[in-house]
Amino acid sequence: MKTKPFSFGRFLFWQLWFLLLIAGGYLVYRRMADPPEKGGTSFSLRRNASLFSRVQRYRLPDELIFCGDTVLFSPHIQHQVQELFWKRALNQVDMMVFCRDHYSSLEELKQQLNELNICEDLVYLLFQNPRISFFPWGDRIARAYGLRVDEEVDERYHGLKSLSALARGLRDRHDKFPSALLGILSFYVGEDALDEMLREQKDSAPWEPSFSGFNPLWDLLASKLILSRPQRFGYRPQLKKQVLEELPVSESIPDLGSWGRRQGYSLEEIRFYNPWIRGRQLRCSPSCSYVLSLPEKTAKD
Repeated sequence: MKTKPFSFGRFLFWQLWFLLLIAGGYLVYRRMADPPEKGGTSFSLRRNASLFSRVQRYRLPDELIFCGDTVLFSPHIQHQVQELFWKRALNQVDMMVFCRDHYSSLEELKQQLNELNICEDLVYLLFQNPRISFFPWGDRIARAYGLRVDEEVDERYHGLKSLSALARGLRDRHDKFPSALLGILSFYVGEDALDEMLREQKDSAPWEPSFSGFNPLWDLLASKLILSRPQRFGYRPQLKKQVLEELPVSESIPDLGSWGRRQGYSLEEIRFYNPWIRGRQLRCSPSCSYVLSLPEKTAKD
């Protein structure tokens, strides 16, 4: 049987073709596993394998700045924070919903807090409450710092008002708890419990001791590690915020449903865009008025 003579040109052609196939397959894989982040306006999630790999490979820093406090990650603290970090970062549903619905508000609130000379790191409290509350404490404490909490309104779910109230609380407790993290911890565990802890462990930083096996600051630190740059773990936050118009309300509204229909909105829409509204009416007074945020109506609407 006659065989074709060896051709170096043909050999080189098939070698190059084989390499191109490998390169093309690799580029397709990278495209699926790691979609581009340019623009940052769309929402997508890298494949699970890539997500787990990125979260697992991420090494916690030796320290983290939070509201001016330098948090040192000792081996014990790294162990505790990393466990919560994994739970948060790998909870894909919560992360996807947060990045879609709340991330743009987070950045806007940071800017507003900076204008008010309030530490922007307080926004990470938003991720700690499933109902999206910046002031995750009881009614009595909320009212003590000027928030309205009743059957009609719960201003703990009003972003700027609740964060401003928290800032006032931290200033009130500054002489007793000069660290911002100590002040936040005092809201979680109570001043008496924190005083007792400080007496027992005089040299302990606020993020070191545990209260019944847990310290709420660990979760707060984990939240900052994730939300300060969620793209590194594969989450693409929605940066284009929906355009909302602000409707000032200075007179009481006895029936929000009827009022909303006249404006072109349902009661559920009003509550969705203003989660601090609880009831079906909204009472106002000369010293208490509100601004409702609602989507702009177009000609088609």
